[in-house]
Amino acid sequence: TRQRDGEKEGTVLPKAEVKLQPAWINVLQEDSVTLTCQGDHDPGNTTTQWFHNGNFTWTENQPSFSFKARRASSGYYRCQTAYSSLSDPVHLDVISATVSSSAQWRDYCLLYQVLVRISISLPHPQPRLSVQLEVKVVF
Repeated sequence: TRQRDGEKEGTVLPKAEVKLQPAWINVLQEDSVTLTCQGDHDPGNTTTQWFHNGNFTWTENQPSFSFKARRASSGYYRCQTAYSSLSDPVHLDVISATVSSSAQWRDYCLLYQVLVRISISLPHPQPRLSVQLEVKVVF
């Protein structure tokens, strides 16, 4: 383990913490997600190591980064900074919203409790009417 100048060998470092933005763990594909690693850094060095599903994945030169959610983005994220120990895992689940009936819609809302995007095409004389609606499900 790394230690700060003046600390004794074997000193336990404070644990880093992963924060998700938006704060919920279920997001839709193509949603923007920001991961932030809160932990101590060297002065002038904000290098952060990231782990996805238990594997070292990449290093960032800043404690936060953003990405568009993909199915492959699902899983557990952990981070570590220069003067923090490895964070506890935070789970992110990326889902797609395809709902074809009101019963499926109700079940979907109860199960996922997420921002849901609905795209509706209604039969209409020329030109065809298309409506898009965004609903944030809050329980």
